[in-house]
Amino acid sequence: GLAKKDWFGKSDPVLTVFKSMPGGEWLQVYKSEVHHNTLSCDFTPFDISLQTLCAGDLDRNMRFDVSDWEMASLPEPIGHYEVSVRKLVDDFNGGSTAV
Repeated sequence: GLAKKDWFGKSDPVLTVFKSMPGGEWLQVYKSEVHHNTLSCDFTPFDISLQTLCAGDLDRNMRFDVSDWEMASLPEPIGHYEVSVRKLVDDFNGGSTAV
């Protein structure tokens, strides 16, 4: 389950996906719906084209951030995962980079 981040309740997790940019900054390419008051959620599957995600560069990194959504302040980080597009595709396809 997810970490409890809210003082009187559970977390309100939201998933945000970023792609790395040449200058080292991160650009948001996807943000999920908020799952209110839960420590266990299944995010809705989504599609992002390879063009949007990495412009054909499978070695470009992407980052998945899970945060606790807050109405009156910045989201509080719960966790993140950084991986290259190639590694993600390889793991999903059982070791083959066929896209």
